Amino acid sequence: MTCSVQRRIQRRFTPLFRQSQGLLCAALGAGFLFTAPAPAQETPDTFFAEKVWPILEARCISCHGVEKQKGDLRLDSAEAILKGTDDGPILVAGKPEESKMCTLTGLPAGHDDIMPPKGDPLTPEQVATLQQWVAAGANFGAWTAPPAPAPADPGAPAPAEPAPVPDAAAAGGDTLFADKIWPIFEANCVSCHGAEKQKAELRLDSAEAILKGAEDGPVLVAGKPEESKLYSLTILPAGHDDIMPAKGDPLTAEQTGLIQQWIAAGAGFGAWTSAPVVAAGPAKVDVLAQLAEGVAAAPADVVAKIEGRGALAMPLAASTPLMRVSYQLAKDQVNDESLAELAGLADQLTWLNLAGSPITDASLAHLQKLPKLTELHLEKTPITDAGVANLTSLSHLEYLNLYGTEVSDAALESIAALPNLKKLYVWQTKVTAEGAKALQAKLPELNINLGAELEVPVAPEAVPAVDPLAKFDADSCCFKAAQAGGKCDHPCCVEAEAAGKVCTKCNPGKAEAAPAEDPLAKFDADSCCFKAAEAGGKCDHPCCVEAEAAGKVCTKCNPGKA
Repeated sequence: MTCSVQRRIQRRFTPLFRQSQGLLCAALGAGFLFTAPAPAQETPDTFFAEKVWPILEARCISCHGVEKQKGDLRLDSAEAILKGTDDGPILVAGKPEESKMCTLTGLPAGHDDIMPPKGDPLTPEQVATLQQWVAAGANFGAWTAPPAPAPADPGAPAPAEPAPVPDAAAAGGDTLFADKIWPIFEANCVSCHGAEKQKAELRLDSAEAILKGAEDGPVLVAGKPEESKLYSLTILPAGHDDIMPAKGDPLTAEQTGLIQQWIAAGAGFGAWTSAPVVAAGPAKVDVLAQLAEGVAAAPADVVAKIEGRGALAMPLAASTPLMRVSYQLAKDQVNDESLAELAGLADQLTWLNLAGSPITDASLAHLQKLPKLTELHLEKTPITDAGVANLTSLSHLEYLNLYGTEVSDAALESIAALPNLKKLYVWQTKVTAEGAKALQAKLPELNINLGAELEVPVAPEAVPAVDPLAKFDADSCCFKAAQAGGKCDHPCCVEAEAAGKVCTKCNPGKAEAAPAEDPLAKFDADSCCFKAAEAGGKCDHPCCVEAEAAGKVCTKCNPGKA
């Protein structure tokens, strides 16, 4: 429920950068070459003041400025930005991919290490602005620091004392923790401080762990709630950077009152020692890890021969010898000769894409020599039921796409022999709903996609004329400028207008949540990125990691999105 702010920030900056370095080294060791970034464009001397500083001022200075310096980092002067944190620089001029200032702001929304850690992530345009500035040499121009804020008015009234915590409901002695306190911890704290996750090395699921505290010391001082972080961080104002729990609604006054009462009374646990142990379910089998066990790297000459035909051949990830081969850009090269070459990757090949190729039923017999196939794309090919009969030996196959082929219910008898099949696509084929139902009875865990009728979209209603002032807050600089027949020239407003948006810094009342997007739509359906996202994760290919950090999609693995 608590943690050292400084160490938390340093942990966010340091390991992630080291991780990215590790991915780079692994990629080079595996034979990958990153696509060279476009040459950095020179930025004018005013670029930082007009483009970069407004971003830092609006999103970063509240935690890294005069009043607060999380991780000993300040971003309110050129000298401080160049100094970085106690752990080292956050800025490497000319190298945004090595600058934590860029890599942490470009992480996906919800990532534990994203900066800023609270509020909306930076927009892709803002991330691109930071990258452009760093790539061009991180020139501050004439900017050195923002104007110092006006001193506080000595005659201003002192801030009001916080309201006293209301008396907690009476609870019985030795059972107070078990009856009242543990339910609070279990519902609000253990997800981050329990068996599965121990943020700041703190666990709150046993008496021994609570008394041990976090990495920076005890969180509980018996008899002194005001000195116990277990209590003091729960009563911070909503929205405070250090409030605990860090996510979700703050604890109620009744809940914090109970914690205060318990600590003030001596923080006894009674007969409670730890949370009940939940029986673990069967361990999830990592099929790819099993298939990769003891396997050597793919023979370079075989890979070169396949790539020489225009196909894509690459490891699933930098940490595995397993391979994927795609003929998506070389469909005309799929024939008996090229399929026979795949036997040289029998130990490594697990994903194969032959979609849209002229492959024949007889040619599919070559796949019997690829026992480690787990994913096979045959959509929009001329294969029939006879060709599917050649796949029955692929016992590890989990994904089979037969969309747009000539297969019928007769092929389902062969498919029923694939014990580990999880996903089957047979829409726009001759497979019937009755046949699919019969197959489902034989393979209950199989997800069969027969396609669906699309609804006819309803024509939208005419959009009424919009008042040009309505998009601004009535007291904002933008409203006043528009009312006078002009446009606001604040850098943040100019940048927002160029992106077709309204500056929410100057018009906070107009801030809107971005419309939800299908996270799979940006990837090719057969790509490593699509499969990783479909499983709820992210692709760890070095080229995909690099593209995501730049707010882009890897076009090497998703050529259809180039």
